Amino acid sequence: MNGSSTKYTYNGKKLAINTEAIEPGTSFKIDIMYSAYPKKGLYFVKPKGKGGYLQVWSQGEPEDNRYWIPIYDYPNMKFTCDLKIYAPKMLTVFANGELKEVREEGEWKVWHWVMDQPIASYLIAIAIGEFDVKETMYKDIKLTYAVPKGRGEDIDRSFSNTPDMLKFFEEFLMYKYPWKNYKQVCVSEFIVGGMENTTLTMLTELTLHDEKAHAEFESEPLVSHELAHQWFGDLITTKDWGNIWLNESFATYLEALYMGHLKGEDRFICELISFLDSYLREYSTRYSRPIMTRVYKYPEEVFDAHSYPKGALVLHTLRTIVGDDKFREILRKFLEKHAFSSVDTEDFRKVSEEVTGEDLEWFFDQYIYNAGHPELTVRYSYDAERKVLRVSITQTQKEDCWDVYKMPIEILIKTEKETKLEKFWLSEKEQTLYIPLDEPPEYICVDPKFKVFAVITEEEELEQLIKKLKCTSIYCRIRAIRNLSKKISDRAVEALKEKLLDESEYWMARSEAAKA
Repeated sequence: MNGSSTKYTYNGKKLAINTEAIEPGTSFKIDIMYSAYPKKGLYFVKPKGKGGYLQVWSQGEPEDNRYWIPIYDYPNMKFTCDLKIYAPKMLTVFANGELKEVREEGEWKVWHWVMDQPIASYLIAIAIGEFDVKETMYKDIKLTYAVPKGRGEDIDRSFSNTPDMLKFFEEFLMYKYPWKNYKQVCVSEFIVGGMENTTLTMLTELTLHDEKAHAEFESEPLVSHELAHQWFGDLITTKDWGNIWLNESFATYLEALYMGHLKGEDRFICELISFLDSYLREYSTRYSRPIMTRVYKYPEEVFDAHSYPKGALVLHTLRTIVGDDKFREILRKFLEKHAFSSVDTEDFRKVSEEVTGEDLEWFFDQYIYNAGHPELTVRYSYDAERKVLRVSITQTQKEDCWDVYKMPIEILIKTEKETKLEKFWLSEKEQTLYIPLDEPPEYICVDPKFKVFAVITEEEELEQLIKKLKCTSIYCRIRAIRNLSKKISDRAVEALKEKLLDESEYWMARSEAAKA
């Protein structure tokens, strides 16, 4: 300690250093000489057959870097890091931050990487191996792509949109990419799909694909998700694992936004539909919990469909309620105010209220601090004499949910002559809406643009569902397809077959028709 030998004890889990009393705020330096045989955190991948190449890579999240580095391994503290790594000459070494020096020492090379901006312990990472490497620039940011040796021709198919992703995220968040470079390294036998280590994202080599597979396989969802974490997860980081949604929901939502930017509005809505489906599978078959929770035994337990897709849907609903401009300003200010720090849900709520000037406790109570989700059952009828459409919306969520949710709602109404969109605010358990209408509706669709997080059930007849298959909304068409699959009717089967064979229809709708 400070250059002098110091007494210590080690019980196999914790290192205790005996010192004299230290005044708060005093800086000191501790050097630890150690060796380790990591059970987790650092992985040595041996070559398989003649074509394999040695790799060493780390995976620290949630608390596995402690198995190879003596470190305070919890996300509520950040620090800089300086790594010198000795490796055989034929291997390339990547780590966080900037490469300061590479020098030879006999049969070895010494790679000196410096991360001079503070990061959480679980984001420290190294990747060592024989790689094909490509380097490009985005503005003043150096971009590096490294893949297992022999796979270099696959780099562009997986990573060529990285500059466009950076541009999109910088513009949407109104916040510049916060680091000095960005490296993406594909490694063999990676234990997760991707990991957003600061400036050094690691990804499974399974995201690499050849030209033949490129028509049906895309890397952009994974690549954009991990890049989004460089802001949400790395620049600002959850204080504890119970608030992990602040990392994962944000990256998941930004991933969906980028896919919408890249592929169009229908793709964005289909991303939201897949989020809802994923969450509901977990909710209906496994468990329900608040998004922000203290109830878990191991940190890995909270990396689930509540923290990823459900939280993304909640963010989408917040965006709908406060408006696009204020939502983006909330994200920008959240990043600016807490840059290089650790955050919790209350930090996000306070920034949201500062930007909007509104009390948003009700929103966080119903969506973040309580379990479940809104379920809306919709019934409608037409009074031809009064020329009024009566729409009844009942909240039918289970007892584990918030009793009465508040949310804006849009209703698309299609008649023979026109299509109109009506907007309302839901705030009651049962709410009846009366809408002037000159002729009977062919069908209606609640929330046609998927503006809010809710499970919507519209009670409709067969012919209404068949007509809804021609709705301009992909969300309405997919819901109609799913409802038609429950109808035992030759007419329903024929309508679904027609939708399946319609080559002008969006792929997800055709896929749903095939499953139906």
